[in-house]
Amino acid sequence: CTGPAIQVFTDGCYWFESTAVHNWTVVNNTFVDCNYAMAALPGDVYVSACTPAHPNLNVGQVHGNVTVSYNRFQQNAGQAAVAVWAANTLAIEGNTIAYSGTPAANIMVTSSVGDVVNGNSCTGAVPTQCVVRRQ
Repeated sequence: CTGPAIQVFTDGCYWFESTAVHNWTVVNNTFVDCNYAMAALPGDVYVSACTPAHPNLNVGQVHGNVTVSYNRFQQNAGQAAVAVWAANTLAIEGNTIAYSGTPAANIMVTSSVGDVVNGNSCTGAVPTQCVVRRQ
């Protein structure tokens, strides 16, 4: 697949399509060589949201109780295995990420609150530890 294997995108800015996910789990899957070329996005599993600037809206409350665990990722492109924006109560645990290059980050968490990221194993990349980027 040239794009993300799994993509959730909530549009609250332009077309107002789709809705947020709650109690959403991705577990025990194998993703091989996904998310490259022109269709590539920041993660093989990509959860995001476009939210307008609003004084009463906390971007961290868009998606809730998101879990990505015990999956296997084999990667050759420069993206993260998991990239999540705007989640409240997020768990990324026990995943195995094998990478043939040097990604900017193996796991990206942006504008999220209550996140737990631990027990993930990364091999083949330099450095050999999983790189988690939080923004």
